[in-house]
Amino acid sequence: MFSTYINRGIDAAVKQYETLKKLRPDVYNFGVGQLNALGRYLLRNGHTKDAIRILLLNAAAYPSSANTLDALADAYEKDGNRALAVANYEKALQLDPKQAHAAEALKRLKN
Repeated sequence: MFSTYINRGIDAAVKQYETLKKLRPDVYNFGVGQLNALGRYLLRNGHTKDAIRILLLNAAAYPSSANTLDALADAYEKDGNRALAVANYEKALQLDPKQAHAAEALKRLKN
């Protein structure tokens, strides 16, 4: 997916993910960490909107993953969407009350 993203952009990467997940789920690793890692990479490298698209895919696939929701919240925060950042940090904290990053972010955003 990373290679597709680099060579053909976010739309092609998302389409590839959806196609492979549907047609070849037994061949590729669709674990929670894969998209989270790609999303975080994109976020660190200034591709915030693309990171959000990837992290939304991950949140849809793993809605009970606190780390996924924390990453999505981080992307929304960097994008300037305070409301969605807070909502996702809160969800992450509900799923894992020990999620320190989400707790710190909520304190910062709610002040």
